[in-house]
Amino acid sequence: MALPAPALPVRAAVRLRLVGADPAARLVGQDPLPGADNDLIGRDPRAWRTGLPTYGAVTATSVYRGIDLTYDGTQGRLEYSFVVAPGADPGAIVLGVEGVRGLALGASGALTLTTAAGVCWLPSPSGLPRCALASPVCSGRRWAGSMPRPVESCLR
Repeated sequence: MALPAPALPVRAAVRLRLVGADPAARLVGQDPLPGADNDLIGRDPRAWRTGLPTYGAVTATSVYRGIDLTYDGTQGRLEYSFVVAPGADPGAIVLGVEGVRGLALGASGALTLTTAAGVCWLPSPSGLPRCALASPVCSGRRWAGSMPRPVESCLR
């Protein structure tokens, strides 16, 4: 009697994207790290890139008018921060979420993402007043709250 083949794990990919952002936003490395990386992909050495600098953070400047987006690593996790200049509209920030089956806002302000592989969470935005997270509005393909970081769901 043959044993059944083990089930393959269910996988899912969740992708966040900036809806309506400037596609020409410039990337700027910050906090240079020691050493360099090499990108040796393919068999053609002419396409290889060597001596690439590494950084502790990278900022995409002016993703929205007056708003920069900084990515950095903290304790092995990729984190992002929006830096909103005085006078800029934080309401311009819209995150698209792809690869999810459903979205829900928890009492703590964390966004629950339901995927084919299970559930994952985006923590609540820091630096925002708690009351700004209190009354989200859910409507089909868009989740929006009275917070300056609405999320659009592109259920794919």
